[in-house]
Order: sequence, then C-alpha cells, then structure tokens
Amino acid sequence: MDRAGVAIAECLFLARGVLPKTPSGKIQRFRCRALLDDGLLDPVARVTFA
Repeated sequence: MDRAGVAIAECLFLARGVLPKTPSGKIQRFRCRALLDDGLLDPVARVTFA
C-alpha cells in the first residue's frame, strides 16, 4: 500500500495455469474478474486483510 497507494482487501492464491491468457501470453484481466465474480476460481489459499 505504501508504494502503490492501493489497499488490498483480499489476496487469492491460485494453482499454476488457472488464469486465462491471450495468445501472446498476457493475463486476460477482464476474464479473470468475470471468473472471480462468478465464483469459478478455486483458490488454493485466501488471505483477508483488515
């Protein structure tokens, strides 16, 4: 938070290879957000910050 100025409420740890990527290898942020909102991502661990 000190560097970026953004507070993190929760951090999800996912298995390798779960996040959707473009053909060039970039993470598809909009699809990741949709998967998270729909509850389709199964985190290995979840850390919630106060």
